[in-house]
Amino acid sequence: MLFPKKPFNPRLKTHKLVCKLDGLWAFSVGYDYRIVFRFVGAEEVLLIDNRTHNEVSLVSGYKLNKDNCL
Repeated sequence: MLFPKKPFNPRLKTHKLVCKLDGLWAFSVGYDYRIVFRFVGAEEVLLIDNRTHNEVSLVSGYKLNKDNCL
């Protein structure tokens, strides 16, 4: 598994989430799925959820850019 060894490998597309999910991160699994997580230590994460890309966007309230949060 790539994530535990290299969470910022470009293949994972790891990125910060915004709006209602501020403070959380996500990485890609396949084309459409995202794993949502939080860093809880220097080498520890808490896996929170897995959703499609669209579901993560809807939950966060993200619209086009971070200045357009619902």
